[in-house]
Amino acid sequence: MLLVYLQGSGTSLDAVAAAIRVLEDDPITNAGRGSSLTESGQVECDASIMDGTTGSYGAVGAVQGVKNPIQVALHLTKEQMSGPSLLGRIPPMFLVGEGACQWAKCKGIDIIDATSEDNNWLVTENAKAQWVKYSALLASAKESVNRSTASASESISIQLDPSGSFLCLFISHLCFHCNQRFWHPYASFGWFIF
Repeated sequence: MLLVYLQGSGTSLDAVAAAIRVLEDDPITNAGRGSSLTESGQVECDASIMDGTTGSYGAVGAVQGVKNPIQVALHLTKEQMSGPSLLGRIPPMFLVGEGACQWAKCKGIDIIDATSEDNNWLVTENAKAQWVKYSALLASAKESVNRSTASASESISIQLDPSGSFLCLFISHLCFHCNQRFWHPYASFGWFIF
């Protein structure tokens, strides 16, 4: 694929996209085939590419059913470089989800049917095993949170300040135990004054 660029019949954008396609097709990377699965067990991919000379940019996010999302991003970038359409409409730069998939299909980019063998190609055994493992951990954690009533009173603190405004401090934290390891993610979302 890179030979197209090296032989002078392609652009540097084509070469970069070709290199990324190799990564998207390799199950060892977390891009395209072999990607981490969503909570619902699907592959959703992101891709972006930019031309450094013109600043033209194209990106897709959370797109399902596209074997090589970089192809959609590349097509978006090339349309940016072409400028407005016949009617003056500016081409999109960043598309997400189903809209990105529909746009790609309209432009002739191959879309994988969610029930087809090609879609199964995107989901590797390793990704499936990781999904099963972490889905069980997530379900267990959600169950623990639902059973806990004491943590709810510690999670949100609401007080009235002397002027009568509400001051709210949101704090959340969870502990997970897996293979004798503890994680303690912590988030403080700050003060809100009403």
